[in-house]
Amino acid sequence: MKKTCALICSIVLLLAACKKEAELQQNPYDSIDRNVPSSVGQDTIPDPSSITGIYKNILSVKCANPGCHDGHFEPDFRTIQSSYHALVYAPVKKNTQDNAFTHRVIPNNVN
Repeated sequence: MKKTCALICSIVLLLAACKKEAELQQNPYDSIDRNVPSSVGQDTIPDPSSITGIYKNILSVKCANPGCHDGHFEPDFRTIQSSYHALVYAPVKKNTQDNAFTHRVIPNNVN
């Protein structure tokens, strides 16, 4: 009887401790056809706070250089697709002592 009660209590505590995680969004850049020349940013100026603007203005210019984040090691900033995968909902490699961060970037979360 005690074992059954302990088992039921354990299951209840386990279920109560589980949180429903936010549903992960699909990478919007996965549908880009790489065989067609990219028009990202060629005739339009992307929002500088969007992933497209950050990639065009910062990552492709400063980070995706040989010997840096060029695909030889994580994070990979060679393309907008790989940049998105390396940043949005990607696991944190180095965290604070209290593990305050769950992902590198969570959309609409300034923390």
